[in-house]
Amino acid sequence: MKRGTLSKDSSSPYRGRGRGMRSARNHYQGRRFELEGLKTLKDEDPSIILQSLTSKKINLEKILQEVADIDCVSLILKMFVRISESKAPDLLPNLFFHLLMIVKRSSFFKSFTGTLTQAAVAKKLENSSLLELHQDLVNFSIFFLNKAPSSACESVPECFFETVIQLKMILQINGYNIPSTIYDDIRQLNVRFKDARSRLIGLNEVEGKNKLRRLAKIGELSSMQPPDDFREYSVIPTTEDLMATDLQFIRPAIVDAPYKSVDDYLDIQFRLLREDFIFPLRAGIQKYIDLKSKKKVLRTKIDDMRLYFGVEFIAYNVLQGTHTICIANDRFKKIAWENSKRLLHGSLLCLSKDDFKTFLLATVAKRDPELLTKEGAIDIRLENVTNFKSHMTASFILAESSVYFEVYRNVLRVLQQIRDDNLPMKELVLGKEVEEELPLYLRTLKEMSYTYYDLSMFSTQDSMSAALLKDVDVLKLDQVLIPENLGLDLSQFQALKAALTQKLAIIHGPPGTGKTFIGLKALEVLLVNKEVWESKNIFLNTTGPILIVCYTNHALDQFVEGALKFTGRIVRIGGRSKSEEVNRCSLFELRKKHRGDVFRSNNHSAKRYELRDITRRLIEKDAVIHLIQRKVVIHEHFLWRNLANDNSSLDEDFLPNLLSRSKGSGIISSWLGLHSFNLLFSVLNAIATKPVFLPASDFKPSKLKLSQRDEEEEEYDKEEVEELERSRVFEDGKQAYVTHSVDPQYLKIDNMEEFSYSDVVWSQEGNRNDIEYWKDYGNQNEISFRQKESLTRNIQSAEKTEELILKLLALLPSLQKENTELVMNFKNPWLLNMYQRWLVYARWQQKVVRRLTDEREAMEEEYRTLKDEVDDFATEEDASYCKQMDIVAATTSGCAKYDKLIRHLSPKIVMMEEAAEILEAHTLVSMTSACEQLILIGDHQQLRPTTAVYHLAKDYNLDVSFFERMIRLGAPKSSLTVQHRMRPDIARLIVPSIYPSLENHPSVLDYPDIKGMKQNVFFLTHSVPETEETEAQSHLNPHEAEIALGLSRYLIQQRYLPTQITILTTYSGQLHFLMQLRKRSFESLAKVRITVVDNFQGEENDIIVLSLVRSNVDSKIGFLAIENRICVALSRAKHGLYIIGNMDSLDTKSKIWQSIRTSLNDKNQIGNGFELICQVHGTITTIEKGDDFIKVIEGGCMEKCNTPLPCGHICTGVCHVSDREHVKKQCTMKCERFLCSHNHMCDKICFEECGKCFVKVEKSLPCGHGATMKCHVDPNLYSCKQIVDKVIPDCGHVGKVRCSAKPEGCCERPCDFRLDCGHSCPKTCHPSEDPEHVKVVCMKPCERKNDHCKRNHPCRRVCSEECGSCTETILFELSCGHKTKIPCGKNIDAYKCPVKVKKTIEECKHTLEVSCHITPGKDECKAKKCTTILECGHNCKKDCKSPCSASDCNELISLSDILPCGHNAYTYCKNRNETLYASLRAFSSSSTPLQRNMEAHCISNRIKDKVRLALYLSFELLSSALKTCSVPHFQRGIASYHVHLGTASESFCPIILISFTVPYILVKHAACRVLGPGGELQCNEKCGRQLVCGHICEESCSATCPPCKGSCLVRCPHSRCKNKCSHICAPCLEPCAWNCIHKKCNLKCGDMCERGPCDEPCQESLSCNHRCIGLCGEICPKQCRICNKAEIEEFVLLGTKLMPMQGLSLYLTVVM
Repeated sequence: MKRGTLSKDSSSPYRGRGRGMRSARNHYQGRRFELEGLKTLKDEDPSIILQSLTSKKINLEKILQEVADIDCVSLILKMFVRISESKAPDLLPNLFFHLLMIVKRSSFFKSFTGTLTQAAVAKKLENSSLLELHQDLVNFSIFFLNKAPSSACESVPECFFETVIQLKMILQINGYNIPSTIYDDIRQLNVRFKDARSRLIGLNEVEGKNKLRRLAKIGELSSMQPPDDFREYSVIPTTEDLMATDLQFIRPAIVDAPYKSVDDYLDIQFRLLREDFIFPLRAGIQKYIDLKSKKKVLRTKIDDMRLYFGVEFIAYNVLQGTHTICIANDRFKKIAWENSKRLLHGSLLCLSKDDFKTFLLATVAKRDPELLTKEGAIDIRLENVTNFKSHMTASFILAESSVYFEVYRNVLRVLQQIRDDNLPMKELVLGKEVEEELPLYLRTLKEMSYTYYDLSMFSTQDSMSAALLKDVDVLKLDQVLIPENLGLDLSQFQALKAALTQKLAIIHGPPGTGKTFIGLKALEVLLVNKEVWESKNIFLNTTGPILIVCYTNHALDQFVEGALKFTGRIVRIGGRSKSEEVNRCSLFELRKKHRGDVFRSNNHSAKRYELRDITRRLIEKDAVIHLIQRKVVIHEHFLWRNLANDNSSLDEDFLPNLLSRSKGSGIISSWLGLHSFNLLFSVLNAIATKPVFLPASDFKPSKLKLSQRDEEEEEYDKEEVEELERSRVFEDGKQAYVTHSVDPQYLKIDNMEEFSYSDVVWSQEGNRNDIEYWKDYGNQNEISFRQKESLTRNIQSAEKTEELILKLLALLPSLQKENTELVMNFKNPWLLNMYQRWLVYARWQQKVVRRLTDEREAMEEEYRTLKDEVDDFATEEDASYCKQMDIVAATTSGCAKYDKLIRHLSPKIVMMEEAAEILEAHTLVSMTSACEQLILIGDHQQLRPTTAVYHLAKDYNLDVSFFERMIRLGAPKSSLTVQHRMRPDIARLIVPSIYPSLENHPSVLDYPDIKGMKQNVFFLTHSVPETEETEAQSHLNPHEAEIALGLSRYLIQQRYLPTQITILTTYSGQLHFLMQLRKRSFESLAKVRITVVDNFQGEENDIIVLSLVRSNVDSKIGFLAIENRICVALSRAKHGLYIIGNMDSLDTKSKIWQSIRTSLNDKNQIGNGFELICQVHGTITTIEKGDDFIKVIEGGCMEKCNTPLPCGHICTGVCHVSDREHVKKQCTMKCERFLCSHNHMCDKICFEECGKCFVKVEKSLPCGHGATMKCHVDPNLYSCKQIVDKVIPDCGHVGKVRCSAKPEGCCERPCDFRLDCGHSCPKTCHPSEDPEHVKVVCMKPCERKNDHCKRNHPCRRVCSEECGSCTETILFELSCGHKTKIPCGKNIDAYKCPVKVKKTIEECKHTLEVSCHITPGKDECKAKKCTTILECGHNCKKDCKSPCSASDCNELISLSDILPCGHNAYTYCKNRNETLYASLRAFSSSSTPLQRNMEAHCISNRIKDKVRLALYLSFELLSSALKTCSVPHFQRGIASYHVHLGTASESFCPIILISFTVPYILVKHAACRVLGPGGELQCNEKCGRQLVCGHICEESCSATCPPCKGSCLVRCPHSRCKNKCSHICAPCLEPCAWNCIHKKCNLKCGDMCERGPCDEPCQESLSCNHRCIGLCGEICPKQCRICNKAEIEEFVLLGTKLMPMQGLSLYLTVVM
């Protein structure tokens, strides 16, 4: 071919200038028109461009498919780049991904190079335009690759960029010059696309290789023998199970061939089932460990495992063997637990305190949503844990697996018990003999020629008579009858015959074909003829019921309700039902009904009584432990009884020393300070200042990197959650054997046998009783105000003390961790401070609880043994009840749990509904070795068995049911072919795409059309992308959710009931979103059920709205490609089915959806929007998105209603479907009705009652007057208000009154009667009231002279009063000479002069200003200084008015001449005791040695020598003394109660180490010198000792001084203590007042001062004007360094801080 010529097939625009030119020209003109339309968009906002390009108005997909104009290509590319460089993709993500899908489906990139070549040759572009075109191509390609790599790789051909580079030469030939940098960018882009393709291909290859490798490994395992016996495996997972990383030894289930042996079959089923519940937990834990090791962000949900942190054990239920745990999580309060699948009953839990290096396994035992919300508490049962003591105080991490472990446990346990000799129907189960065969009982009947059944229950008007059906040979059923005789179709007839005559009857039924109906009919025939196949069987020694098994509670309840129509002898085993009718058939109700009819053996009764006794004792023991830990303080004698044999708890004399002081009143109460609020408060504060004892775990939530975005809480349908919970909880009533005799009163101390009030010194129960007694006493008795106040104070004190004690008891576990060895070294318990005493008590309590716990565990073991024995007896009783029944019904879970009962019953006929959904292992454990016939009903083309692990279903055939395996092996099946559920338009969606044929029953042909919808079946297809929930591993599509809920609301507006509508979705993520959206915006749909497809298997409803969810650029449809799920989803609706999804994605990935699309297209039942038809106007409204439902806001259309209302007005509202009769419609127009005969118009709204006419009119009254009144008022009943003159009959006066009023008692003239005093009556005329004026009191001023006044003053009172004494004041001169004004009537002689004068007191000669008539005495003197000289010769230092006495003299006197040591000391003058001084002098001259290192204690011990000591100590010495004393102290203001005294030589010289803060004194008696034989004191005199607080002890001398009950004397410059003396003072919170010019304390007054004594010289001056010789802050001594030089050389011990207690020196008194 010559250069420049074109071939015939060339695609050049220059080819063919003949007939094709006209069509080409027309096509070009069309493109030009579209090009002009696109040009108008290029300058718009990118968001508008995006919306326009994806709209229907601009068919972009068609433009891209046919574009051949370089200008159009350039313009489109430019708009693509503008969109990609803006925020439009983020603001409108749905539209943007829709745009990318349009580009992907088009041939835009494929035709680009050809279009570019043509334009270059024709030179249609400028060089600059061509340069921009290349740059736009690069920018958009990069953006496309980044946003959707897989779609970009599919859209752009592999050689695309290489072709663009090769066009460079053509462009240069035609005169274009493109910079090389552009081509460099294209080359880099080409490399990036190649890398992306290789990654995608690599991922697919890796996935393929991994799959091949996995399948090869599976193949290897299939041919291997098991390494060990599965019967020796622990059902509970072990550490090796959860930490294993290698592929476990599991072999795939054999589904297409027989099993070799029983052991092979059981081994495969056991290992697969065990791996199914272990794998999710193993995978989750290993992923957690991996994330933790890499320090990555953790989430509370990892795959199918949830994590909870900060889990603690808080209680133990001894009877149930369960523990209550508390989960620290504030988010729990926000979770709707009634709608959540978290922590359901039976869920498997794994707890660890060391990141799963070790762990505990548990299951949820009890779940209370309210308790979870408030406290985060839940009951769990530990698995295979014998000793849990070491874990109780730790904090755990909890991993929750969603699997229901209880079912796995029971099934696996039963599988381990099956042997070769007891496998039911062995050859059939192994798959070796699956051909048609009669059951054993029927073979026996055949041999006896007795196979005649009564089929009269089929008799109807259209069928044969009952007599002809009374005796039919069941083996020749098809020979003697036709289906019409029994009212059945052919397929039903064949299924019935199979159920009655085959050993293995498989009834396969597509949706709606009546599988349950045929099952019930077969069951009824078997029960009616039970006597035939039961009594004639000579080989059967026992009779038993038929066992009915279903997968779900819902299906079982439906089946039982159907069976109740022909028999009432049914017992249902398992959880409670929603149906009360079914609940009456429960095993629990059956027990109650027949409890008294069963004879129990002596052994059984004895065991029951033993169990009740051990239960009572166990509860009591547990209650005692709980009380000791939380509610009581135990008595010292109880401690002794429980710790006497524990040497580690007692030491040699620590507890005995405490017990030696107990006299029955509980010395431990005083020892622990239980009756002192202040002491308890100080202990609580001391504990609070200690470091918090944290568990050793290192996974505390505060240390973990948790995801900031926790996933949205998954919310499910409440009905679905309740159903799931019901299926897991078995209310069998067995606890009634154990707990019905346990009285809750045993938990009270009053009712306990081994524990009483004598064993405690304080209890919350006793304290509460006291408080209630005090309250009752105060309410029921008449007591004084003071007594009532005292009772109130006692109650408040008891309540506050109770609160503190309970807090301390709660903190004892933390105190038990402290080391108490140092504390226990003190032999004397009273030497310990309060905090140390509670430490010791915590240690004792811990050992007592440990001992009681050991006893409880032994009792628990005995309890469990007895309970197992009683349960065995109970199972035998249950079997005796159930054998009398016709039917025993249970779920597969119930069969596994009640395996013993099922085996006792040995049913020979087992019927299974939903058999295709039951795992094979579950099917096996529902059969017993006595089973002779197995009837399976189901459909394996719908839902298959559910597994927890997907790959076990996919690669190991775990999801192949026994039902499906038998069909695969060729077992005969009976298929039902007539469906009774769906209208034909719905049924044809699954025929022939899923089922080859399916007939419609005539009843489904007459279904009514769906109101308000143009089509009864419709598929709304869209391209709005889904949203992936990464953490929830699910998908959701908000676009579909809004449409589904909007359509449901619209259908309810068409007068459908909410119960007639169900919204189905295929993903749990969409379910949760639908729930949340309904709660937020669609409250009217609260009763519309929303659930996932899998949970709706076996159910139906009139209208189904189906959301398919999946819609994405890559056309991934997930399990929407699975035939079983498609079948269930499309076959649930009866009257109407409305589907929302992306059909473009579905039909590209599934041939089934292609067939469904074809069926929908045939009847125009697919499109971009639902077509709603108004029932009133016939208007059609198209709905493409959720917002479009605003067009049908009232369920009709946007037109006005315009329907005449009953009132005559026209309805002006928008078209509405509801209330078409306008019965409830309220007309809002103005009322146009007349109210009265005057034609007054009503002024109300039309729907309101008109009422009476209130228009005011003028009317004539009967009296002749006129009046204005409301129109409805009768003038004859109107009271005339005109004022007229009328004669008042009582007095004859003329008065003005209303026309309608009677003139009685209304005279207003003044009364003209004159009173006796001469005044006129002050009232108005009153002829009918007191006409004689007897009661009238004259209140006018008195005009008489005062009769009592000698000076004739006038009376100043009112006329009716007596004049009395004269009150006129006059000036008088008194006898003292003073003048004053006094009333005239006063006696001047008795009047005391009030004038203030100064007078001298005779006794003290002081002057005092008093009233003139008073003579002052010394007791009234206000002088500060007394001038009296006392008997001792000292001046009195008191106030002048105070009595003087030498016994009160506080003058210091020297004792230097009498002390044995020779040192000087001082004492107060008032303490002068010459007899004592003589004794001291005699003692100082004697040689009696003193005992060394003597100890003087608080007020309890005595120095066991003939020497008595009395010690006075100043408060100021505390701060310096505390620095040197090694004994622990309380804070300032609290006594430590001990003094150390020692001697340096035989002569007595005290070395004082001060460690207490208040004075301590002992007083002598003569009897104190008399000692008993044991050296004890026997003095019975009144004690009289001064206590540490300064008060005097009133007890006997030899008794222990009790705590002081007087008022506390402690005070500071700010306040004084108001507590009792023995209570701890509340620390003062004012700023410390110990300040001087040199130092200042910045702490609170009640704290230990941060500053020391000031050592600077005192700056004060003495009275002699010399400088003070003391130190700053001390009390200035009276001696002067200059004036008293000789005296100051003697030793004086002074204080260091000025405090309210002014003691200065140390004084020692020795008493012989």
